[in-house]
Formats: sequence, structure tokens, C-alpha cells
Amino acid sequence: MQVDLLLLNGIVFSTLGIGLAVRLRRKPPGPEELGAIFRRVGYALSKRFPDLPQGFTLREGLARAHSSTPGINWTSLEMELGSYEAFRYGGGNEPSGPTIETSKLLKVLGGSRS
Repeated sequence: MQVDLLLLNGIVFSTLGIGLAVRLRRKPPGPEELGAIFRRVGYALSKRFPDLPQGFTLREGLARAHSSTPGINWTSLEMELGSYEAFRYGGGNEPSGPTIETSKLLKVLGGSRS
């Protein structure tokens, strides 16, 4: 009986340890993932605001969402977009990754996968 519990305990904690190790070894989102996240933001904006013109910029979409989406730190979101655009178009430094504000915006707009 105690051997069975000890074995079960070992299996459970081994599984948890392996899961934690895999999660810690996962690399942080880079510019490719950040690009995919901003594509999802653009798609979510186009679905939420169908009257946006064809080929709208993210800044235009965010300006539209700003007035109808409370609870978002827009300064942080605009800084993140600016650093991504500088990296993508102007050779700026690599951005650190998406912020919580981007995730909140996606959730509010309905573009979240969770």
C-alpha cells in the first residue's frame, strides 16, 4: 500500500517537474510571434469594426478601439506597437514581446485563442 502511494507520488511529481522544465525552456516570444499577435489584433479589429477601410493601419484600428474599449493601458499598447514597427520597418531594436495589454485587448476584441 505504501509502495503504491510512493510510486504514484513519484509519477505525479516527475510529470510536474518535466512540465515545468519544458515550460521554462520555452523561448520568449520574438518578433515573428509578435508579428503574428499583431496580425491577430488587426483581424480582431476588422471583425469588431467592419466599417474600417480596407487596408487600415493598426494605429487607425487602435484609435477606433480606444473610445469603445475601457480598461486598456493605451500608452503601453502604443509604445509596444511603436517598438514593433520600428523593428519591422526601420531596423530598431528587437522588441521584448507582447505585453499584458495586448492580451487584454485581444480578449476584449474577441481575437483571443483562450
